[in-house]
Amino acid sequence: MKKGQHVKVINTGRMYTSYDEMANILGISDYINNHKDVKNFAGEKGIIINFRQHTLDKHIIVLAIYIPKFKRTILIGSKGLKMLPDPVILPNELFEI
Repeated sequence: MKKGQHVKVINTGRMYTSYDEMANILGISDYINNHKDVKNFAGEKGIIINFRQHTLDKHIIVLAIYIPKFKRTILIGSKGLKMLPDPVILPNELFEI
């Protein structure tokens, strides 16, 4: 897991909607903190912005994930995500004819 890595939300039950302390630690000023909005993120792809250990349970890694489709950030435990392979970016000269 690394900043910039692409992920998919597989379990919205692992999202945090009332963890302002962690949002501040991760440098996130605006994240989804409305429990009713959580279901909208199931299956969505996003990008890791930042992450660190939970402040109370050191076995949990909490990640800030930017979801481009909604232009919003979520906080979620690592067990709620599937890590995706990095996208392949090909140099422009490969497409020149």
